[in-house]
Amino acid sequence: ATLMLAYFGAHGQTERELGQVLGAANMTKAAVQRSYLFDRAFQAIRERSPDLGYQLTHANKIYFDRQLPLNSCIQLLLQDELGVVDFQNIEKTTKEINEWVKEKTRKKIIDLLSPNSLEASTKMTLVNAAYFKGDWASKFDVEDTKRDNFYIRQDKISMTKFMKQKGKFNYYTSEELRAHVLQMPYQGEDVSMIIILPPFEDDALYNTIQRMTPDSIQGVMAEVRSGFYEVDDLTVEIPKFKIE
Repeated sequence: ATLMLAYFGAHGQTERELGQVLGAANMTKAAVQRSYLFDRAFQAIRERSPDLGYQLTHANKIYFDRQLPLNSCIQLLLQDELGVVDFQNIEKTTKEINEWVKEKTRKKIIDLLSPNSLEASTKMTLVNAAYFKGDWASKFDVEDTKRDNFYIRQDKISMTKFMKQKGKFNYYTSEELRAHVLQMPYQGEDVSMIIILPPFEDDALYNTIQRMTPDSIQGVMAEVRSGFYEVDDLTVEIPKFKIE
């Protein structure tokens, strides 16, 4: 959704390249706009639903210089996603953007932009903020957390804490990605974490990333969600991690 904001305002070669990245090369711009509006409406409903079992906020905003003329159609389409600022006043603009991100992330991200992130020559800044809080549908037991080897590379090992549990999960071996794919749902079942694990080989991570395209990811996710690859008694062991 974030890159869609840039796509809506793009033209020519930039528009074509963004369309390829977004998997919208064969869609009209009007169709992409309808898809975006539907997603935005769904997001608004989801944020107002108290019974989901999780909290998820995904917000985007384009801050543009007050001297930059904007197409009236873009203004009508994006509305709340537009912010008018004065990039000549870098300190004030930086503070305004950081306050918006702070609000959207429930104070988890305090200073997204450093004092030197913007310049007086800046004309537009695309900002994305996301907040998620949820519990696993199948929780890890703290008592099962143990320290073990984490392989950064085959010749580089770090000791870290691993969470471990045994349960029912969708687990798929993808020939297209040449990787193992695990779906771990959160409470509410609408949101899941997808873990993609390449084989333990040289350049395996690079090769898997090169195979990740909109079409290949959609195909893999369709297989994972099909239910044909549900394993009743799968042992899952992953390192503890923090994303911020």
